[in-house]
Amino acid sequence: MANKIFEVRRRMNLDYGVMNGEGVAMKLARTGIESLSQVTDVVLFSDGLKLGRQENDSICHIVDLYKQGGLKSSRDYVRHQQNIDKSGILYPRFKHHDDISAVALQLQP
Repeated sequence: MANKIFEVRRRMNLDYGVMNGEGVAMKLARTGIESLSQVTDVVLFSDGLKLGRQENDSICHIVDLYKQGGLKSSRDYVRHQQNIDKSGILYPRFKHHDDISAVALQLQP
């Protein structure tokens, strides 16, 4: 497992972006301008809030949970799913659960 972890981390900011202060990460960032006319909230979160494989664990599902009960609801759902899958069969991962970082910005009309 140590070799696999090393290999995955070696590929960061090459195959997937990590906001870790490395300048090369900006090559993977997308920029642009979008209208905020219909936007009420902006939610930024780390991959620890994303389970992955199952259809009902899409980002849309996490957003729906946020709309119903805030970031706590999204976090509680992810932690519950990980706790019932202790062996990592449904949600493959290197550790019992990943760190979760998130912030929600509520925009004024």
